Amino acid sequence: MSWRVDAHHRQAEAMGARVLMPPEDQPYGGRLYCCRDLEGHLWNFGSYDPWRDA
Repeated sequence: MSWRVDAHHRQAEAMGARVLMPPEDQPYGGRLYCCRDLEGHLWNFGSYDPWRDA
């Protein structure tokens, strides 16, 4: 699933989003990045699913 975060990051950056935190693995599992869209909204995208093992 982490490859999806990287692919999403590349697409967002190509569309003009300003990346504030590049994709990185998180200590709790999953992969995360943060960006600001063209209208200034802050977004976090990641692959961690807390309900996966429930």
